[in-house]
Amino acid sequence: MKLAGWAKDSAVERTLVAYAVGSLVGAVALGLEVALGRPAAGNVGAFCVYSVVGGLVAAVTRTVFAVILPAPNARAAALATLGAFALLHLLCFVNVRILPGEPYWSIRSLALDAGLAAGLLVAVAASARSAKLQQARVRLGQALAAAGVGTFAIAAGGLFTLWPKDCSVTPRNGRGPNLLLVVVDSVRRDKAGLHGHPGPTTPALDALAPGARVYDVAFAASSWTVPSVAAMVGSNGAQRDGMVSERLTKAGYTTACFTDNPHLAVGADLTKGFDVVRRSVGRWRRLLRGTALGEVVERLDSGTDRRLADRAIVWATEQSGPLFLYLHLMDSHTPYRHPPIDGRRRGGRRIEFPMPGMTISPEEAEDIVARYEGGIRSTDREVGRLLAAAAEWGRPFVAIITADHGESLGESGRWFHGQTLAPELLAVPLLVLGQGVKPGRVATPVGHTAIPRTLLAAAGITCPECSGPDLRLEEGNGVVEGGLPPDLSYRVAGRFKLIVNHHSGARSLFNLMKDPAERRDVSAAHPSLVEALAAGLGSVGFPGPPPAEQLERLRSLGYAGF
Repeated sequence: MKLAGWAKDSAVERTLVAYAVGSLVGAVALGLEVALGRPAAGNVGAFCVYSVVGGLVAAVTRTVFAVILPAPNARAAALATLGAFALLHLLCFVNVRILPGEPYWSIRSLALDAGLAAGLLVAVAASARSAKLQQARVRLGQALAAAGVGTFAIAAGGLFTLWPKDCSVTPRNGRGPNLLLVVVDSVRRDKAGLHGHPGPTTPALDALAPGARVYDVAFAASSWTVPSVAAMVGSNGAQRDGMVSERLTKAGYTTACFTDNPHLAVGADLTKGFDVVRRSVGRWRRLLRGTALGEVVERLDSGTDRRLADRAIVWATEQSGPLFLYLHLMDSHTPYRHPPIDGRRRGGRRIEFPMPGMTISPEEAEDIVARYEGGIRSTDREVGRLLAAAAEWGRPFVAIITADHGESLGESGRWFHGQTLAPELLAVPLLVLGQGVKPGRVATPVGHTAIPRTLLAAAGITCPECSGPDLRLEEGNGVVEGGLPPDLSYRVAGRFKLIVNHHSGARSLFNLMKDPAERRDVSAAHPSLVEALAAGLGSVGFPGPPPAEQLERLRSLGYAGF
């Protein structure tokens, strides 16, 4: 095939040939991902992105190198660039699939990495020096150039068609105040200044506390995001008529969820019913769902609370009727990358993902906690900005601020969250402010399951099946339930907390007044109390596996088990 007006073996032809080869390498890399266990990577959008990225990498590097290097060296440099593109994917699978629990800098991991790099280097060198390959390139140059034009046109057209679009929302004119549910991920109660922490972790919340209703003994529904958020937004079956967002929509509210948490992605069960679901990063990332390139991008930039709050404030400012805004902030979650509040660098390794079983020195542990607190400070700043903006939206509002769960910071060797029902994982901050709120401090235990009733009551919606008090003005009966799917459940009643393992049948009882750290099981001393607290306490439903497009985001946040 001859391209009219293009000289044989011209610079334009060589560039297009490089694009065609690079596009093929991109497609092969994606096929390798699918073959090695990423079936979700095999979507049309990812194919278009990989084709265009591989082609542009090859074409641009070939053109640049041709200007500054002799032809053979330019070919070698372009091939090396493509080899690096392929190596990126191979290394990802070696460390994530073949050695999922191996540190990246271990001897085994480095040995496999070096072997792959050496193999690709030999292949690149052989290809660059091969006279037969060069002759074939010259002979087939016109055809390959045409293929480059064709593949670019097809991939670009696919991207134009598949580019994620933002949904439009028909304005609604319901009545009632604006409703805000703000969740600060992984923030434990004892790290908030309004609950006695001496450091300046939560100055914004501390300033809001005197005018708010503050619950000093609030418990998360679970020790990880999905069950806790399910209890807060009503997807756990508590609301027979649908989720909170769906019921508010029927009442004339416009609903939106802003978060970078992968459990709350577009299409996830927890976000069903929201009119708008947005992140702090570009929508184009949805094209890379399930791919290694998507995981790399997420590790480099998983989003920031500042950008997220900016987008939420802009969206809310544009609304005319009442709104329900769910903002889920992530700066306080792993990886711990925020600088310590005091600016001091502690000794040892800079550990971003502390996990149970890791050997961590006292200095390293102190550094982890300091950067965790730095993340809380960053999140707190955005909470303050949001509530200041809410006061300017021209409508009264009711805001609930809490955490989905706490965080283990080395207690008895525990790190991270989601493995137990330890006290530091369930003790969370909870405060309510705005229209109809009775300010003050409340010592009666409450839980996340009271949030749906409070939001619906503030909107004037009755919910007979909702449990818990109206957090704007009630105290509740001091009984709180939750659990860790699929085996663990807990119930707090007054000063006692019972944990039941439905798999083994074990029951543990703790006196929270005398033993807040829950080190001493007193179930043997109070058998009748154990029986009374266990009555009717069932297991918590286990959520299904996350959609494949969320996996790379979960890994980037330290969920190495996925």
